[in-house]
Amino acid sequence: MSLKTLMIKFGRLLRNKYFLGVAIILIVLLLICILFFKNATLMNMASIFRNPVFCESIGDEITRDTCYFNFALHYENSSVCEKMNKNLVKNLCFAIGKRDSILCEQVETIEARDACYLNINRFKPDLFNCPKIQNEVDRDDCFATIARAKNDIAVCDNIKNERDKNACKSSFKN
Repeated sequence: MSLKTLMIKFGRLLRNKYFLGVAIILIVLLLICILFFKNATLMNMASIFRNPVFCESIGDEITRDTCYFNFALHYENSSVCEKMNKNLVKNLCFAIGKRDSILCEQVETIEARDACYLNINRFKPDLFNCPKIQNEVDRDDCFATIARAKNDIAVCDNIKNERDKNACKSSFKN
């Protein structure tokens, strides 16, 4: 089929008012989806293709920094943290991206510092990070994570909450 024939058939379709109405609705819906889901799509592309260049195209600063942070977290790549705007998140990104708990000490807020130790412990379990966590619930969670990672029931004794301590110990009985 030649290009001329295709153009004639397409022209006939456009003259059909029903087809034209459906086509317009589909185009509008497509544009709405692109506008509303652009940032999420770019974040997914950065993850799928393991390339942070997709993060650069995100217009919203918070979403862009989240994209860089997630990239550093998942791919142990702290170089992307330099592109972030907020120092609080940037320091957290460097620490988690490098999996270096010493860098957590440079994180400004207590909540972010606790999150830093917790996240690093998920990748590199280290019993010495748990006592540095200020929030008791997070500190107990840290000890439970270490107990499971090291397969050491004795670590459960560091948990302050009795219910959580018993749950930690009972997970070794199965």
